[in-house]
Amino acid sequence: MKTVVYSKTFVDNCDFICTEVVSAIKEAYIKYYGEQNIGKIERVFSNLRIAFICDNRRKSDIKDILENISSLDFDSMDEYMRRKMRIKSGMYYSVCKNRDFFLTKNVMVYSSDMKHYKEDNEIIKSFPDEGCFVENSDNTLIYARLDQDGMLRLQTLVHEIGHALMKETLISYDDKELVVNGVYGGIGKKPSKIINELINEYITKEVMDMLERRFNYRMLSIDLKFNSSYLNLDYLHNDLVKRIYDLLREEIRTNMINGNCNMIKRIINASRATVFDLICREYDKSDKEILDQTLDGRISSRAVYNRIKEDKRKENFYLDECYFRKVKLGYEQYKRDIERQDAYIDKMVAEGKARRLKSKETL
Repeated sequence: MKTVVYSKTFVDNCDFICTEVVSAIKEAYIKYYGEQNIGKIERVFSNLRIAFICDNRRKSDIKDILENISSLDFDSMDEYMRRKMRIKSGMYYSVCKNRDFFLTKNVMVYSSDMKHYKEDNEIIKSFPDEGCFVENSDNTLIYARLDQDGMLRLQTLVHEIGHALMKETLISYDDKELVVNGVYGGIGKKPSKIINELINEYITKEVMDMLERRFNYRMLSIDLKFNSSYLNLDYLHNDLVKRIYDLLREEIRTNMINGNCNMIKRIINASRATVFDLICREYDKSDKEILDQTLDGRISSRAVYNRIKEDKRKENFYLDECYFRKVKLGYEQYKRDIERQDAYIDKMVAEGKARRLKSKETL
């Protein structure tokens, strides 16, 4: 396998990315979700581990690196050098299969937690193209793939941290936990993740807009492009989820971080109980249509998307408009229900039949 020259810029700036850039992402999420959620955000970031993966070294190259690092005497180094070398000590390699064309690739990982840890075979074998958040990890564990010139897509890092912020343990009893990780649904054997992914993408876009002027990202080997296959699916459906996101933005900011993700699903379903699942089904169908045309490896999913996107957009228009009208009706019904509930509570308080545990201003 040919060795690609690994980006010296990323190696030199890895420590800065894991500290200053991640800290800036945290500040942006606090601004997005509000100071009232700072405790949850601080908790996630204080336990954050990021592994940067790059498919561009031969096994022999990485073996030499590992042997050189293992012989280092950390105790003799000053704090700066010790920290730098511990980041490097998170390197390891493995051979994994690319899910699109089933080619073997070598993988190198830098760990942001500055500790050596063992390879997670399950994650490496099923690792996606851009990144992933490991939902069942004890730590907040995120994998982010670098491209072949060592560039890191900021969207990937912000998006996966967004997933981590959605995770919340609702109940922990007798060594068992009930955990939520977002809003899922669909008509099929397993829940659809597409709407949750798209909501997270649009949150990611707002966070990236806050970060855009913060650093000279090109010098830090960070790419600011914003796009994904999920956004392509939304385009095929006339940006339906984007419009839903804009409509429900305040509800999303209030509920997606505190374990109440399903409130978004309940609002969407307020006028008809199956709207959320029906939207999931349409997006899953479109996703499968693209995937089915790429199975032989002769054409990419992007090429299929570019070929069908305008026709599919027109084909889906009336159904998408119908779903959006139902979501708007559902949201209007939800707001009326909240107004009636508040009026009833005010009446009960005024009559001395109830009392507020918090003032209305803090609710």
